Amino acid sequence: MSKEAKKVERKKYTLAKPHTHRGEDLQPGAEVELTASQAEFIKDKLAGTTKAEGNAPAQPEG
Repeated sequence: MSKEAKKVERKKYTLAKPHTHRGEDLQPGAEVELTASQAEFIKDKLAGTTKAEGNAPAQPEG
């Protein structure tokens, strides 16, 4: 019995703060493609989100 790989949806987000993504140092304004759980993990570094928003979901670009 084989398992099929599950396609995980990724969306583009714009960074508001510097961040290392996949080993690459990125600056504010750079775009990254993230899963919802990845975006939640770094939401304080994404444009349109702040630490003060607490558990608010990160906003994807576009």
